[in-house]
Amino acid sequence: MNLRSWRRYRELFGSSPEHDVRDEVRFHLDTETEELIASGVSPDEARRHALARFGDVEQAMAACRESDHRRLERQRRGRVFDAFAQDLRYAVRSLLKRPGFTASVALILALGIGANAAVFSVVDPLFFRMPAGVRAPHDVAQIYVERLRSTGDRYFQARFSLPEALFIDSSIAAGGLSSAILLRSDVAVAVANGTPRRVRTQWVTPGFLATLGVRPFIGSDFDTESGRFGIPATTAIVSWHFWQRELDGDPKALGRVIRVAGRPVMVRGITPRDFAGIDLEGADLWLPLGGFTGFQKPGQAPWYESWGTIAFRIVARAPAGEARRQLIQRVDAGVHAAAAWIRANPKPGAGRAALVRVVPGSLLGARGPEGLTRDERIAALLGALSSLLLVMATANVGNLLLGRTVTREREISVRIALGISRRRLVGLLTIESLLLALMATIAAVVTAAWMGGLLRALLLPGRQLSAGPLDSRVAWLALGLGTAVGLISAFVPLSAVRRRDLVAGLKSTSRDGGSRHSRTRTTLVAVQAALSVTLLIGTGLAARSLYNIRAVDLGLDVNSVITVTRPDSSRGPTLEETAAVARGLPGVTTVALSANVPLDEQFGARAFFDRSGDTLRSGSVGIGFVAAEPGYLGAVGTRIIRGRDLSTADRFGTQPVMVVSEELARRVWPRRDPIGECLRIERADGPCYSVVGVAENAHSYEVIEDPKAVFYIPFDQRPERSAPAHALVVRTSSATRSIADRLRRIVGDTISEANADPVSARRRPVHVMAEMLASEYRPWELGARLFAACAGMALLLAVFGLYGVLSYFVALRKREIGVRMALGADRVRVMALVVGEGIRQVSVGVAVGVVITTLFAGRMSAILFHVSPRDPATIVAAVAALLLCAALAAAVPGRRAMAIDPMTAIREE
Repeated sequence: MNLRSWRRYRELFGSSPEHDVRDEVRFHLDTETEELIASGVSPDEARRHALARFGDVEQAMAACRESDHRRLERQRRGRVFDAFAQDLRYAVRSLLKRPGFTASVALILALGIGANAAVFSVVDPLFFRMPAGVRAPHDVAQIYVERLRSTGDRYFQARFSLPEALFIDSSIAAGGLSSAILLRSDVAVAVANGTPRRVRTQWVTPGFLATLGVRPFIGSDFDTESGRFGIPATTAIVSWHFWQRELDGDPKALGRVIRVAGRPVMVRGITPRDFAGIDLEGADLWLPLGGFTGFQKPGQAPWYESWGTIAFRIVARAPAGEARRQLIQRVDAGVHAAAAWIRANPKPGAGRAALVRVVPGSLLGARGPEGLTRDERIAALLGALSSLLLVMATANVGNLLLGRTVTREREISVRIALGISRRRLVGLLTIESLLLALMATIAAVVTAAWMGGLLRALLLPGRQLSAGPLDSRVAWLALGLGTAVGLISAFVPLSAVRRRDLVAGLKSTSRDGGSRHSRTRTTLVAVQAALSVTLLIGTGLAARSLYNIRAVDLGLDVNSVITVTRPDSSRGPTLEETAAVARGLPGVTTVALSANVPLDEQFGARAFFDRSGDTLRSGSVGIGFVAAEPGYLGAVGTRIIRGRDLSTADRFGTQPVMVVSEELARRVWPRRDPIGECLRIERADGPCYSVVGVAENAHSYEVIEDPKAVFYIPFDQRPERSAPAHALVVRTSSATRSIADRLRRIVGDTISEANADPVSARRRPVHVMAEMLASEYRPWELGARLFAACAGMALLLAVFGLYGVLSYFVALRKREIGVRMALGADRVRVMALVVGEGIRQVSVGVAVGVVITTLFAGRMSAILFHVSPRDPATIVAAVAALLLCAALAAAVPGRRAMAIDPMTAIREE
């Protein structure tokens, strides 16, 4: 038998393209040679002519091999595509046959993926996403200065007075680096004859856009002339979105005049579409910083000479390395130059703590050296909680998929026996998991769009982020999580398939296989229980913290007190006129004018003298004082502990009197009764105020603060009698909110834009005092709500997972339970068997969760208030709640087990 014959037999085991090509070429050469020989040409000459006519044999063979390779590759791709299409169709039919199972898995995954995507839409702009449109944003630094107080405390300063910022900016420019000064202060803008609308505004020096590497889409940047101080702003740059929204995308918008705080300003440029400033909220309008002149109130000193307004930020472009080190040196030189100028020219409000170091920080405030705010801490915590939910959802889905795989063991074994490869089978199950994940991802994207907006409203109230809650980054994250979770959740049933015994699978019955997979299912339930008890403990701690902070005695009655502040405009009623009207309103019990706004501002004094003019020591911390009409303390709800309150007899020309707080009495007269003592304020030769009463300590600014030393003096006996009243305090007996709404209608709910000062903060003129503390309580309330929501979802997932496991447990042991009942076991014992199995599976996870919580409890200390992160009562309550829910989840399949008919169960097997 020749080699060619052997080759034909070898083709039974697979073709050889190389030999096929050689045989094809040899066939054509031999045929040509034989034809030439038949025509009378010698064999050698015939062979030579055949080769010459045929051409390059090797090239022809290579072309044939390439053609054959392409054919085989097309066939292979076709088979792969056909197999994938068949598996996809089968997976779709399989999932549609069990819509309940499909919907359950998709909803569980959508919950986990959607929660993470929604949280990412909040966390991303806070911690990760640099401002859009900025060239090389990591090379742009925001300037921070670390300072040391006389008390030894250190803090970071990110905002400066304008004169100090100008010193620093000039020093940076002298080093050849680009920098800019900016201030965020929104103003009202009117387009054509439209109603003025408050617009997100930044006042910047001319180098701002150049420092950020931003070129106007249309128009030009600010020039040096427009940035001169003392000249009112006449030009502005608007954002692309403002151009589209307010100017209708008019291509002739350049040169149009808009009214900014009542003044005409011409549009000179439009920023690129993707640029909205460097703040989280973005910006719509940029004005030259020097153009504040003309926007401030009449009669005020030039604002750009004030050292007391600490509101200006500095950004500079300096890549990491030598440029960044040079930036630090130049900022350090600028700070020292400003300090030297102040020593030579003392100015009010110019005192600064000692400089420690200069820190170039990120444009993202949450990544700066100042540390996280409470809202940012809650956002980071929420990210961790959402990750736990995703782990629980994945474990739950893995459990469901494993249960479904076990019910399909016989089907899988038959497929393997009929010739399907394990690789093809694994691919089929993977396609099913990815289909479920894809369905869940689509639902998760919709969920993220809704939840993202809700979370932003909760975590960042009043802040309009430049990017929406659903963008490409959030969508890609959801898709990536969906794919990853689909593959991970499919791993559990895939591992069972790869270890499948074919003979055992073909011989399996409904009672087989329980022990083979119970360990995996129990492990998944334990994981969910561990995470659930961790979240339940966190919920309990957050709830106790909220209760504790609500129980803090403020020394004020914030729910029955309304404050009315003096409006910036001269239009509308004065505080005195408002007080006269308020006294006649039903439900109003007390009305008092004050030179201070409660919970917002307080005058301070550092020097005190006794009756003879000797200095009194009162500690290193300043002492606050409030000048108000008699009845003020009763109006705000601060009790008099000893002595008397201020009265109408304490007026100008009579003996000056004061009421002191308990803390002030403790500091100045630690072992004496302060009643009858006398204090001179600031000056040794000033009037001596006689102490007539001691009031309880009242909080001055925040819910969480140390007791402050404060004294109260009659409004008519205030040191500067020319100073007007700044606030009106109204105490009500009922309908506080309705009275506040009525006062808003009297004074006007919005502040007039006439003579608007961009530097001053905007506040509503009428507040229920509780509203002024809402931001203080909000982080604790938000933490408790978010923990409760996550714990509730986690508990639902854990209960759902346990229910599925125990239902499977009852189905597998149906014959055993029937035998037990036939031998005399009553229904109570059967219920105890199922419930005990559920408690046993959950208890392992509970123990692990308690250990994990105890080990990492210290991480929660920053968000807790007067409660230990290892509080035993909270841990016991969380464990008891989870075990109770586990028992209730087990009771449903337990009732199903109690209803089993022993004879029917035995006969079925």
